[in-house]
Amino acid sequence: MDKKKIARVVYKGLRSRVARKAIPLGQDLLRLAKQFVKGGLPGQVIVQVTTACEAACEQCAYGRAGSIKKTIPEEKVFEIIDTAAANRFQAISFTGGEPFLLYRRLLRYIQRAGEAGIKFIRTGTNAGFLQRPYKRFGKSQAFFDAVSRIADDIAATPLRNLWISVDSTDVDTHEANRNLKGVINAISLSIPIFAERNIFPAINLGINRLIDGPCPDWEIEGRDDPKKFGAERFEKRYREGFEGYFQLCEELGFTIVGVCYPMAEQTGMYGAASETLTNYSPEELSLIFKVLDEVARRFRSRLRITSPSTALYYLKQGTAGVPCSGGHDYFFISAVDGMTYPCGYLDQCLGEFKELDFERLRKEKRTCTKCHWECFFDPDQLIGTVRQLLAHPVSVMPGIVRNPALRNRLLFDMRYFLACDFLDGRRPPNYEKLSRFAPA
Repeated sequence: MDKKKIARVVYKGLRSRVARKAIPLGQDLLRLAKQFVKGGLPGQVIVQVTTACEAACEQCAYGRAGSIKKTIPEEKVFEIIDTAAANRFQAISFTGGEPFLLYRRLLRYIQRAGEAGIKFIRTGTNAGFLQRPYKRFGKSQAFFDAVSRIADDIAATPLRNLWISVDSTDVDTHEANRNLKGVINAISLSIPIFAERNIFPAINLGINRLIDGPCPDWEIEGRDDPKKFGAERFEKRYREGFEGYFQLCEELGFTIVGVCYPMAEQTGMYGAASETLTNYSPEELSLIFKVLDEVARRFRSRLRITSPSTALYYLKQGTAGVPCSGGHDYFFISAVDGMTYPCGYLDQCLGEFKELDFERLRKEKRTCTKCHWECFFDPDQLIGTVRQLLAHPVSVMPGIVRNPALRNRLLFDMRYFLACDFLDGRRPPNYEKLSRFAPA
């Protein structure tokens, strides 16, 4: 059977009446299938609307004394949104810095993106916007009234996903690193208020050496001198750290849980990496991803976990199954200069977003495997693999058939993310569907 016939068979399967009835968002999947067969991915653009931030995280370049404070003008953000919509982008993220420092503007950006037809709209926060009323009012009615007004504002927009970032399962360590005293209490008290309005925020742990509290001396010594590295205790610490993280997520009331993979170097335009907290050796990374894969498997029936099993399969091996789509289907726009980059970690300016030739860029061969920035890595390893299968079935199918571990993970992820409603932050979890993924 030639390539066109195989692609046609897969396409007909997706458009069948049974598939449309059995698969949520069937029409969306059908549109994605058409795009996959043509060799493209649903584009996403990450817009860094500002570098300003009130936190002081050690692993981040923003919020520190002397850091550059830049904000993209509102009209330019609107222009970016309109350009993305006109060029078939399906996902847009508004990041920082701290986007909620531009609260009213941020709401207008989200509204504009929805009106333009972009379906997957995301933004993230350190939850300082919740900590401020908590710091002022404590657990009084005034705090609940303030958060209710914020939740009402967000509920009135087409925002699909709101993520809240954390650094440690130890509350004191996290709040000290962020300089946001009381933020965890504020989050815990706010989650039910958002849930009442069908907003289910995600929580994201940026993997770092503060995972369960201050970094122990033995880990620092092992980092600086490989001869002193103790694999067994390192693995034990991170296994317990991930277990504590997923348990904390449940206790705080989160239902969608993410993990940001550590970036080692402060390169490119996105200042979210650290030589001290996120710089791991290949041996350390291999152990981190091994235990993350194992621990996540135990919690997938209780939480909607964003890391695809397929991505973790490759991360454990220190490889990428699919080269990055950054600069082809995915883009990063920096608040520092308002210019477009392939991703946040490549200092290769592509120019003004509105002037890019997206049709040409989408057709270019993808070659970059330099990092594992989860914003691009996760969808590439899952969706990108499916795209390759549909676009080049004759060359890709034999490799998947010969690799049952990869094949099983791909099938697992498709079933799992369907059960998770594709991580829709405006839908509550369906625990009956998730229960199918309970460990045997």
